[in-house]
Amino acid sequence: MSHSYEPYEIMTIVAARSLPDEAVCFVGIGLPSAAANLARRLHAPDLLLIYESGTIGAKPDREATGWPLRVADEVTETAPPTPEELAVLRELKTRTERAHAESRIGG
Repeated sequence: MSHSYEPYEIMTIVAARSLPDEAVCFVGIGLPSAAANLARRLHAPDLLLIYESGTIGAKPDREATGWPLRVADEVTETAPPTPEELAVLRELKTRTERAHAESRIGG
């Protein structure tokens, strides 16, 4: 079976799958934002996103935040993207490209 996935699609979908509902997620721009919004749209509607704000010297550790850091204990194989995940991601990418193009024309 032949698949047609772009590397950014795989990375974004894997990241989206790792975000559980009702979690708090600090989000950067680009693919991290796409992953967070994909998660909210498909399985985590109550995921709270806190967007990148230019903070300098942040220390995301338990002492500074009160939250434990987590690292995967083992690496597992990720399932291939579902057709729904790919369709939503591609739609978001198209809409983003269109919005950027329109802002360049209007700006």
